[in-house]
Amino acid sequence: MAKKDKEEDSQKKQQASLFLKHADKYFKSGDFEAALKEVENALEVDPGNFYARAYKDRIEAARSASQERVPQSEDSKQNTEVFKKKLLQEQQR
Repeated sequence: MAKKDKEEDSQKKQQASLFLKHADKYFKSGDFEAALKEVENALEVDPGNFYARAYKDRIEAARSASQERVPQSEDSKQNTEVFKKKLLQEQQR
């Protein structure tokens, strides 16, 4: 593999890793849709990423389980929105 290809591959893996970190933050806050979007972004950049594929399955399972439970409270929805805004600001830095 040429040096340029290795550098591009490394950059893709770093980008995918960043998307997965964001996905983890969303997942932990209970925003499974946003987490899934971040994982899909990671897979666009690095389609063979095993961790992204596994995390996607985990998010989908959690989303299915949560849909069987009580809907989110208004406070929880507001907290998720605040978290999204902070994460977006962090991404723009």
